[in-house]
Amino acid sequence: FSNSPDANGNFKLKTPDLSLFNEFLNSDILTKNIRDISKNIEFKNGKLDLNGRIINSKLYLNSDLSNISFIYIPLNLPISVVNGSISSCNNNLKLNKINTLADGMPILVDGEIKDIFEKQYLNLYFNSKPNQDFIDKYINRNQIYPIKIKGYCLLYKS
Repeated sequence: FSNSPDANGNFKLKTPDLSLFNEFLNSDILTKNIRDISKNIEFKNGKLDLNGRIINSKLYLNSDLSNISFIYIPLNLPISVVNGSISSCNNNLKLNKINTLADGMPILVDGEIKDIFEKQYLNLYFNSKPNQDFIDKYINRNQIYPIKIKGYCLLYKS
């Protein structure tokens, strides 16, 4: 009958459609930390199979993110996840080769976010092929000196 008993167990969460999950993310059932993070995301479609284990009160999660789409609300930015996965160990989140389309612009994200609920430490690799439409719509909209993509690079081997 300890004030902080150790919890252990396994669970699986399968959602039929993530758009149904939006109400749950804003409910009081979840902690304030999770609600603060999730308030900026609105799921549009996709399925999520979340596998988890609790070992000595530490949470371990993993999930495949393929074919999920959502809107990043502050920018009204549609994002589609083509493939990739996430895993979590206690307070650390591992992003495993997540290929996305952010309003049609391809982005690859790989790496880790440590201490996700307090003072985040990011060790992430991003790779993208930017296009001018994306830059104008999301980056240049409040800039005095807008960013312009110029030039063309051709690797030629004879």
